[in-house]
Amino acid sequence: MVGGEGSDLGSTTFDVRAISTALTAEVSPKQPDGQNGWSVHPARITIGALGGLPDGHSILYRVNQGSWMKHSGTIPIDTNGIHLVEYHSVDETEAAGMISS
Repeated sequence: MVGGEGSDLGSTTFDVRAISTALTAEVSPKQPDGQNGWSVHPARITIGALGGLPDGHSILYRVNQGSWMKHSGTIPIDTNGIHLVEYHSVDETEAAGMISS
């Protein structure tokens, strides 16, 4: 008998967190300023949250699968080549949202 009279079932509370802060990334300059789709000047990437970040949340990013770093301004990309920038939000318990790139 499950959950009926005389059962020893207890209850458990789960803390389910939705880390669904919508993030945006903007690259400056918006279009390459050199020949053949390449940029002459360094790119700057700014990551933000639509509607702002909830209290206790922050944005982490990494470039080219390097170490995750806390976002605190523009991210300079000043080396030649194609670069992968990934980012996501975390809450105060370090629970992470989906990674975007």
